[in-house]
Amino acid sequence: MSGCSFARSRPDQPQDVADPGPAASHRLEQESELQAVVATLQTLAEIDRAALLLRAIDGLPYEEIAHTLGISLSSAKVKVHRARAVLLKRRQVDGPAIDVRTEKER
Repeated sequence: MSGCSFARSRPDQPQDVADPGPAASHRLEQESELQAVVATLQTLAEIDRAALLLRAIDGLPYEEIAHTLGISLSSAKVKVHRARAVLLKRRQVDGPAIDVRTEKER
């Protein structure tokens, strides 16, 4: 042979496996937080949840939220505010607070 050796993997030797370490821990933490947020969202009245999601996820202005839900402008603002308050209060009890404001509001 030419002196070239090929390493063979042996079952009795540990293989190089990536350490899940902080990345896996962070992912589990995020999944847990997401589950808590979803559970809290499900406790909201449907119209309050819809108002919050239309604002936070879709970024709709309050006028469009009011029109979409068939409520007054002031009611749309109040529903979003109260839904945010419920989420923030719940998260402060359970763990780190989440930010349910739109990018523009931050």
